[in-house]
Amino acid sequence: MKFNLFFVFLGVISIVYIYNNVKNDLHWEKDSIMWISGALIILVLSTFPRLIDCIAYKLKIYYPPSLLFLLAIIFLFYIVFKQSKQISSMNKKIRELAQSAAILEKEASKLRE
Repeated sequence: MKFNLFFVFLGVISIVYIYNNVKNDLHWEKDSIMWISGALIILVLSTFPRLIDCIAYKLKIYYPPSLLFLLAIIFLFYIVFKQSKQISSMNKKIRELAQSAAILEKEASKLRE
């Protein structure tokens, strides 16, 4: 019972922390949706611990904790892929901005002459 209360506490603290980061403009709203959904899943599974057993049984997974690991791995792969896309997009924009700045600097030096 104490173990479940720890995870309920962890889920609530995670949601409050993420909410405060978004409120203080330290975290992007789109990214925070995934983290809040993860915290809500932790909250639900810690409140109803037999739920993971039922889901694993329906999916014919014989060891319910392996379902938790599978879900965690899928969640983390999704986040890594999403952030990789964001990094690629930002790198493209940085390259375009650097090229624009170089062109503007060259034009400004021509005007000074």
